[in-house]
Amino acid sequence: MDDNRAEYEWKMRPEVKLLLVYLGIWVCVILTYYVIAAFAAPDFGTFYGLVIHFVVFGIATFVVAFIIGRKDYFGNWKWLVCLVFACMNMLIPIFTYVLHACIDRHRQFSLLASVKEQFTGDWVGPLLWAITPGLVGMIIGQLIALGKRAAGKTDGQENR
Repeated sequence: MDDNRAEYEWKMRPEVKLLLVYLGIWVCVILTYYVIAAFAAPDFGTFYGLVIHFVVFGIATFVVAFIIGRKDYFGNWKWLVCLVFACMNMLIPIFTYVLHACIDRHRQFSLLASVKEQFTGDWVGPLLWAITPGLVGMIIGQLIALGKRAAGKTDGQENR
């Protein structure tokens, strides 16, 4: 029975693995905020916002979108992944700065008010900022995939 076990094991598709890795990075970015908040000076938000949120998470978004575009995961639906990435990027400030401020002030319903205020205000600029790394990565990956297809190479043949 153990010999046949390998046949029946469930195998996860590579695009699902990639999205789970991205989700793990997203959770780590949020948890990093609270680790830094526990041990850092009060104005650590600038460091976190510039280095962790925009640089590290932006690079992770670019790389994952590049891989999705390059490998043509999700077919024609791959462009919707950029919107999901943008939403996840826009949720980071809510789960970090806004939630932390609400916890520090011990006010009830202030998180809901802050979230409502954030999404009823000017959200076009932040959405464009959040969607840019995903779109750029997807476009570059798609162009490389189209160039390789036009040259007649596939992933299995390019290393030969």
